[in-house]
Amino acid sequence: MEKLNNFMLPIYCNSMYFEASKEKEENMEVGLKMKLRVKSFRVRVFLMFFIAIVLPILAFAILVCVLGLSNEALFNNVKNMLKLGSLLVFILSFFLFIVSYRYMNNIWLKVAEEIRKGITAVQTGDFGYKMKFPEAEEFRNLENDYNVMLDKLKENKRELELQALEIYAKNVEINQAATDLESSYGELQATINQLNDSELKYYSLVKNITDIVCVIKLDGSIYYVNEIIKDILGFSRIEIEGKNIKELIKPDMSERFLERVSKGLKNRNSLILDLELISKSGDFVLSEATLTNFIYDGQVIGIQAILRDVTQRKRMEQEIVDSYRELATINSLSRKLNATLELDHVLNLVVKEICRVLNNPLCTLRMIDGQNGKMAAKAFAGEYLNGIINDRSDFSKYSASDELFEKAFDSTNPIIIKDVNSYELIRKINDFKVQGEKIKELLMAPIRTKDRKLGVLTVGTIGKFNSRQKNLLSSIANNAAIAIENAALYDLSKKNFIKTVNALIAAIEAKDKYTQGHSYRVSKYAVILAEKLGLSREQIDEVRIAGILHDIGKIGIPDAILSKPSSLTDEEFEQIKKHPTISNKILEPVGLPDGAVKAITYHHERWDGKGYPFGITNDKLSVEAQIISVADALDAMTSNRAYRKAMTTEEAMKEILIGKDSQFSPAVVDALYELFNTLGGEMFRDDLE
Repeated sequence: MEKLNNFMLPIYCNSMYFEASKEKEENMEVGLKMKLRVKSFRVRVFLMFFIAIVLPILAFAILVCVLGLSNEALFNNVKNMLKLGSLLVFILSFFLFIVSYRYMNNIWLKVAEEIRKGITAVQTGDFGYKMKFPEAEEFRNLENDYNVMLDKLKENKRELELQALEIYAKNVEINQAATDLESSYGELQATINQLNDSELKYYSLVKNITDIVCVIKLDGSIYYVNEIIKDILGFSRIEIEGKNIKELIKPDMSERFLERVSKGLKNRNSLILDLELISKSGDFVLSEATLTNFIYDGQVIGIQAILRDVTQRKRMEQEIVDSYRELATINSLSRKLNATLELDHVLNLVVKEICRVLNNPLCTLRMIDGQNGKMAAKAFAGEYLNGIINDRSDFSKYSASDELFEKAFDSTNPIIIKDVNSYELIRKINDFKVQGEKIKELLMAPIRTKDRKLGVLTVGTIGKFNSRQKNLLSSIANNAAIAIENAALYDLSKKNFIKTVNALIAAIEAKDKYTQGHSYRVSKYAVILAEKLGLSREQIDEVRIAGILHDIGKIGIPDAILSKPSSLTDEEFEQIKKHPTISNKILEPVGLPDGAVKAITYHHERWDGKGYPFGITNDKLSVEAQIISVADALDAMTSNRAYRKAMTTEEAMKEILIGKDSQFSPAVVDALYELFNTLGGEMFRDDLE
């Protein structure tokens, strides 16, 4: 702005000067015109030539008259007079001509000089210069025309200067705009490069991802789908694009699918649904669908869906759930069996539990008679035996092939008997049943200890047995044997239980590679702490189990959250915080010791009451839960995670000390600190029991 003012000031001053000069010149011009109205250069020239020619003649005539009047001889000698007069006229005319020429030349020289000065002034830009010609009307007109021209040039100059000023100002704006445009172009080019790079990465991601990625229009038609759909559902992209998404979803789920998604995405960024997709072959594929709004120019124009094939995962989860149910059944039966030492009660309990768990119509338990070595019926259950078997003695009415029992003993696993008619009792039962209700298969499981054979469990079904039922019956048979042999075989059962739990935990930890071995290490640290604190053997066992199972609830947390490589959102963390409650629901029917269940449920509670999921304070926290809390934190901090590297043991110990009296129990922290000072790195050895 300061430069612009410096540029405009002299132009403004010159324009004011031109205005004042012009007004002064106009006033002077009026006076000059009044003087020159009675004067004319042409008259002057005419008079000069007139005098130069006429005056000599007139003088000559006067001379003739004078001489003629005074001297009569003049008339006598005219020739001489003419000669004399002509000479005088010539001399006078010449003299007057020279004078006239000098006068005219001076005037024209002045005119030429003024014109030259005027031209020079115009060339140098001095539009204030005024021509001053001799006082003649003709020159005055020329002078006026020049001055008018000069005024016009001056006005034009002023206009040009103003235009130049405007052009300069516009040029400044243009330069600024050009600078801004150049900067914007650079930013735009950088943005374009980033977009191109992002587009390439996104294309590569979508192309190589193992999940189905598709864009669905609001009317349900599929706008885009990636090529992986060929591997998962058997359809090519050409076959799918343009179809309605409902055609790929199981009918009972597809009816209100779009309405459900639209409603679900109104108040949240994404929606996760379990869908059963229909493959090209007609099979159902279980999938986990993550749905988000597809937004363009601020408007929702469709839905973006990521469909993950979770058939194997769901199957594994179902197997885990079934395993837990079986585990719960086995554990419940074990507790019931060990609650009594009465053999008949134990045997009757076994057959009733088998019919209930396997939902089978009959079950019998035969044992080897110690006296004669024959198989004798000891217990039975099931609706198919009602009215046929009222007492164990009734079994004697129906013969049974000893070969079947020997075959069962010879096998390490339960065997399936398809020829049910070889068993007289089953043949009798089928005689009273219609075709769809007849017993079709028998499952026989041996009951034996390491050293001797005890008996055989026989279960009948109207369908077909599967491997899971076989495994469950085998476990029940083993538990029956444990009850019979009491303490010795009970110990073996407990080891099988722990192995089963470890297998389940391994399956769970397989979902997240960053937590593999975590449960084992937490259990190890917890046992060391429990021993340091002087807990009883039962409490130590409860701590050991709690450490192994403390994260079992993560089965119910989506893989995307467990394996997320970056920090969790608030919503995702709220999902994570549910896993202790899920653990409690899973383990409640298993029949674990109360101390272990509480330790698992409360291991994320804090000493100051700011933990989750219940926010309970230290007076309600069991010592087992306090131990698991410290052990879990110790291993979490010293293990690598997707979103951070592991701390050193020294750094982890400092963090735990900081949390003393707030997050952690002071007594447990002190015990850990003493162990660390005593054992040091030895405490973290994998082989340390």
